[in-house]
Amino acid sequence: MGLLSISQLMHKLDGQEDIRQVVMDLLEEIKQLRADKRGLLTRTQELLQVIDEQTRRSNELRSRMEINPKTGLPNHLRMDKEIAHFFGNQSPEKPQRSGAFLLVRLDKNYDTVQRTLKPQMSEWILYQLGERMRTMFRDRYVFHTRESEFLILVEGSYNTKTIEKIARALRREIHQPHIFTGYNVHIGCTVGISLFPDHGYSKSYLLQNADIALQHALDQDTGIGIYHEGMRDQVVERMDLQNSIIKALEHQAIKEMDKQFDMYYQPIVSVLKEGTEFVVQRVFAEALIRWHHPRLGLVSPGMFIPLAEETGLIIPIGNWVLYTVARHLDQWFAQELPLGGVSINLSPRQFRTEDVVENIRRILDNHSFPPDKLWLEITESTLIEEPMRIISLMQKLHNKGIRFAVDDFGTGYSSLSYVHRMPVGHLKIDQSFIKKVTDDAKSQAIVRTIIAMAKELGFDAIAEGVETKEQAEFLYNEGVRIFQGYFFARPMPAEDFLVYLEQQSDQAGSRPPEDSETASPIPDPQV
Repeated sequence: MGLLSISQLMHKLDGQEDIRQVVMDLLEEIKQLRADKRGLLTRTQELLQVIDEQTRRSNELRSRMEINPKTGLPNHLRMDKEIAHFFGNQSPEKPQRSGAFLLVRLDKNYDTVQRTLKPQMSEWILYQLGERMRTMFRDRYVFHTRESEFLILVEGSYNTKTIEKIARALRREIHQPHIFTGYNVHIGCTVGISLFPDHGYSKSYLLQNADIALQHALDQDTGIGIYHEGMRDQVVERMDLQNSIIKALEHQAIKEMDKQFDMYYQPIVSVLKEGTEFVVQRVFAEALIRWHHPRLGLVSPGMFIPLAEETGLIIPIGNWVLYTVARHLDQWFAQELPLGGVSINLSPRQFRTEDVVENIRRILDNHSFPPDKLWLEITESTLIEEPMRIISLMQKLHNKGIRFAVDDFGTGYSSLSYVHRMPVGHLKIDQSFIKKVTDDAKSQAIVRTIIAMAKELGFDAIAEGVETKEQAEFLYNEGVRIFQGYFFARPMPAEDFLVYLEQQSDQAGSRPPEDSETASPIPDPQV
């Protein structure tokens, strides 16, 4: 109800109405208006409270989105804002601030912890690592950008020597142990560094250069990488090499006659001594892939195999190796050549695929060579990643006749509690120990230990990388009878290896029959 107008009030008075009643009506209307106003104010306040609560929740949600829940450190969203604020409106001509980007990536030990320990333990370790970095850099510009990656922006002017000193201190701090009941866990890291303004003027360019430096440090196993222009060229070269692998595989499939990949074979020989000379009793071989790049020429496996492993291209390459070796084995055994078997390096990534057993079963079904003539070599690191699953896969393949070897033995961290349960026929002593075995007491001790351990476990020890007669003499005197290395034979194309086998066949015909102990130097493992 609205207020009476003056004309209405006068009309009522003219009509001889009771003026008291008119005033009472007017007061009642004023009272109602005040009540409506108070209600409106109350509703307005309630609405403002709702808006405030929604704003608070929105800010809290935004804050949570910008914080990594495992470490409490700001993530990449906050990083973008804070680094943008740090750079401000600086120009390349007159930079007002300087600093360094430290990109930190945790090593494989953290991945192992995630897979093998309880989730609470890995999360606690991650939180502790974040706290260490937060404390070391006093809460300034420390960001948790990915699960196992951190970015630290250190403000100030630094030369390479000073920033490397800071990075070394950071690595020492991260490597401090995490102690649990029954566990003493060490996590390492690699650090890639780019400097502002020396290595760029924008956040994206500096982050990219820090990532390039980190990748270079990983490739060179240096722990710390500080960006320089040459690194970018190496990244471009890696990308070009990766693209070349893909093209080579396509070319291989389209035009087999002009293939880029080829198989070489390095003899592995079982020997006896006659006087001062080593006499080959039986020949085995390791299959080694070679890449004849149309522009770069012969590319070392050390260059392209790690890249293929990293990108996943090792899967089609590995399958091509398996089928190519199987075809050669068929040819050689059809000619009844004296070949004990051929070993193939099976990459960790290839062995983790679910269809590895089916692929090898298909190869055995479609080829006529005896299954026990195909050996698979796996590294120690492969054995410890998923030991029970690896044992199961190896046993399935062993049941089909496949034999196994552990390559580069002595350089990894394999547990004997797993190794002795695997269907392994022999251990290959890593060539890094063989190289120094004639003049280094530690290498001699390691080699003797591996030989003794192999003997106790019922395995045969194979010495790889034997390049001199002195090395062969020492190893033979320690009980090794199976050798691989330049002293005995270099890797050779399949055609030359065929000639080598024929020569060995002719020489074997002129020797007395082999001793029963040397006729089959690789015993069938008992599991």
